[in-house]
Amino acid sequence: MEASRAFTCRIPVLSGISETLSMKGLVLTYMGKKEEGWDLVKKGVRFDLSSHICWHVYGLLHKSDKNYEEAMKCYNQALKFDKVCTLRIKSSRLSLVAGQYEYLKGRRATTSATTPI
Repeated sequence: MEASRAFTCRIPVLSGISETLSMKGLVLTYMGKKEEGWDLVKKGVRFDLSSHICWHVYGLLHKSDKNYEEAMKCYNQALKFDKVCTLRIKSSRLSLVAGQYEYLKGRRATTSATTPI
C-alpha cells in the first residue's frame, strides 16, 4: 500500500500527460478505486485521442469488466495509431478478446435456446 501511495503522489506533477493519467487510472482501478480509475482513463483518452497507450489501457479496463465488444473497439483504435507494436497487440490482445467475445455470444445463444420462457 505504501508503494501505491508513493506512485500516486508523484503522478499529479505529470498530470498533463495523457498516458500518465491513463496508467494512473489503470493502477487505481486494480487497487479497488474503480470509478476514479475509469475517470482518469477517460480523461487521458480525451487529452490525446491519438495515443495508442491510452486506447490500449481503455481496452484493458473494458476487458476487465467483460465488455469484450468495447474492448475490441479500443484495441482496434490503438492499432490505428501504433505502427511499431502492431503485430504484438494484434496477435495477443485482439485475438484473445475476439475469442472471448465469440465464446460469450455462443454461450448466450445456447442458454437462450435451452431456457424455456
